[in-house]
Amino acid sequence: MPAADSVLVERVRALLPAIRARARETENLRRIPDETIRELAEAGIFQMFVPKRWGGHEAGFETMREVVQLISS
Repeated sequence: MPAADSVLVERVRALLPAIRARARETENLRRIPDETIRELAEAGIFQMFVPKRWGGHEAGFETMREVVQLISS
């Protein structure tokens, strides 16, 4: 995994305690809380597949799989 992709994975790992702490709220709302969306956006997760020339990370599919697996665990 390229170093830039590893940075994205580590950012997600850092968010996991907060995401897990809001699990009940997520279930009650039946959607992802705004705070979680904001944190994921600030971590650059939503720019994961955007080309670098347009300000994204241009991450690979292995990185996406790792990020999704972490968030869903």
